[in-house]
Amino acid sequence: MEIRALEEYNRHLKAEMRKYYQLQSVSQKLLEEVRTSTKRLKDAVLEFRRAHKDIEENFRQEEDLHEAEFLRSHQF
Repeated sequence: MEIRALEEYNRHLKAEMRKYYQLQSVSQKLLEEVRTSTKRLKDAVLEFRRAHKDIEENFRQEEDLHEAEFLRSHQF
C-alpha cells in the first residue's frame, strides 16, 4: 500500500475509534439511568405491596369488628 492510502486508512480507523468511544460513553450513561430507574421501580413496587397489605389488613379488621357488632346486636 502507498503511504497516502495508509494515512487515509489510519484516519478512518481513528474516526471509527472516536465513534466507539462516544458510543461507550452514551452506553454508560444509559446503563446508569437504567440502574437508577430499576431501583426506583423496585422501591415503588415494594411500597405498593406494603400499602396494599396494610389496606387489606385494616379492611379485615373493620369487617371483623362490624361482624362482631352485628352478631352482638342480634344476639346470635
